Amino acid sequence: MPPGCTAPCPACGNENVRRVFAPIAERGPGVGLTGRAARESDSRRSEREAAKKERFVAERKRKRGEGPPGG
Repeated sequence: MPPGCTAPCPACGNENVRRVFAPIAERGPGVGLTGRAARESDSRRSEREAAKKERFVAERKRKRGEGPPGG
């Protein structure tokens, strides 16, 4: 379509069409946790990440031969 022209109606082919804008969808339910549940989830996640980091550091030291043998 050249600039400034309108496309014909796909249903009937009429050239005299008017574009009507409508909302795509209603706002859905909220995603994620809030309040106490969010704080508890963040706390569990930080503990889990800290333990994961400790295991990673220990494994790296073991591979480099810096730690005690066997663990």
